Amino acid sequence: MKTRLAAVLAALFLTAPYASALEEFKLDFAPRLELAKFEFAAQDRDQRIRALQTALIAMNDGNEIGTQIVDFIKSADVRIEFRKQAAPSSLVLEKGAKPLVCLSEDLPLYPRVLAAYVAREASKLMLDAMVDSAEKEYMKLSLTIRAWLELGGSAKRLPVIEPLNGYADKDLAADFNLWLQDPGSEMALDRVGRKTKTEIIPVLQDQVAAEIRKRQPGDPTRKMLEKLQAGLEEDNRRFVTFLLAEHEWRKGNDSWRVK
Repeated sequence: MKTRLAAVLAALFLTAPYASALEEFKLDFAPRLELAKFEFAAQDRDQRIRALQTALIAMNDGNEIGTQIVDFIKSADVRIEFRKQAAPSSLVLEKGAKPLVCLSEDLPLYPRVLAAYVAREASKLMLDAMVDSAEKEYMKLSLTIRAWLELGGSAKRLPVIEPLNGYADKDLAADFNLWLQDPGSEMALDRVGRKTKTEIIPVLQDQVAAEIRKRQPGDPTRKMLEKLQAGLEEDNRRFVTFLLAEHEWRKGNDSWRVK
């Protein structure tokens, strides 16, 4: 895989200090959603808003991942809107504005469909503090597909996302299949890394360590690189914790099995 060191260094020097408020990624059960938090008085007759409410409630009533995603959406004050757009979903981040998840107005209004795309965009925010890496992309994908599976999504029926009306998304299904083939394995991580053109954290650590050795003590760029190295170590620990929780999830859920 092509090295991502240049992008990582650029992110380090041009953005806020590494690992901010989102660095504590929680894997425990989240509090149940209060329906009132997602009521839109001015739009309560809008079919799309009602469908979105239904999807969020269904996610929140799930046993694990859906609940975590909805709790994050609530705590981070994420807005969700329907728009005319080519992509099924997108994420809009503007300075001074709340994070905005945009869903296409053309999406069928089924909880499984809406949940899949809400989870895909929310996962980007949930893991935003991590350095770009194959592990980060794997975690985003895992959160998305497990939220969908918890609502009754069937791995056996892909690329169909919603069997009730036959809605299919070949691109989303292709991403899901990266995870479905031996989830949690090195091969799955490698497939995700190759698809997203991101490097695994241990390789990034080696590259950063090599850059540190080139710099003298007291060099300000060395201190920044050492900070990045510490962040990579924390991200690697977070990934291992995530995999352990994912393994426990798979033991209690058979929906991910393709055969």
